[in-house]
Amino acid sequence: MADKNSKGNEEARVVLEQNLLRVRECFVYTIPPMKSSGGHRAEDWNLANPLATCSLDMIRQDSTLLINILSSRPKNDGPKGATENFLFAQSKIKYDDNPNMQHWVENVVDSSRYFVVRISDEKRKREAHIGLGFRERNDATDFKMGLMEYVKMMKREKMAEEMIKTHDSEDAEGSPEGVASSPLAALSKLTLKEGEKIHVSLPTNHERHRSGSKKKNIIGKGGLLLKKPPTGALASPSSNDSGANNQDVEKNENNSGDDGDEDEWGDFESSG
Repeated sequence: MADKNSKGNEEARVVLEQNLLRVRECFVYTIPPMKSSGGHRAEDWNLANPLATCSLDMIRQDSTLLINILSSRPKNDGPKGATENFLFAQSKIKYDDNPNMQHWVENVVDSSRYFVVRISDEKRKREAHIGLGFRERNDATDFKMGLMEYVKMMKREKMAEEMIKTHDSEDAEGSPEGVASSPLAALSKLTLKEGEKIHVSLPTNHERHRSGSKKKNIIGKGGLLLKKPPTGALASPSSNDSGANNQDVEKNENNSGDDGDEDEWGDFESSG
């Protein structure tokens, strides 16, 4: 039964795989021992004669970063000139085992396009160092950016795991039964219980009318009142009688305007 359960768990386990980088051309070198403690120098690798010309894939699998160095060979039982890729070397970077990236990939001291990579052979349980170089500087920059992106992702995931553990421990200590509450349980406290209602008071039409009249009164009591345009300007001079009527209207409006000005100045004086 235990074997069946373990096999079932292995089948149900989902492996996260993400392609971070693909470089079509890179060079592999055998590196000599360091001549000084300052670090590896690419000029000592015989750069004109690389061990192999390969391609590179950078793939993340769960918490492990795989640097697959692929080479090509003639394809068996294939047409003439057909080739196939095979795994030439592989580097397995395990952040959980050693978060120091210099342990896995080391920069040389005399160039930004060459690196020392730790490769592993799981069948033989052996590790070795090889030199890795790029023809284009942009490819070397993308290689470094892919390593940095992997480190950032691992740091974010570690921080998220610590926050979840801290939250669960606080909930376990704070709950009376010692059972950690889930985030859904915390959100459920904000929902309405059965039978509860929310009352929202909205203004009625009568209240809106009263508020509108108050606003009009406030505007009318200001010190700056605009006079109405004279009605005579709108009327057409069709006859002498209409003109006389217009003059009378203008006189009345001028008199009312003077009274309004006195009232306005009276408001300013009373407010002072």
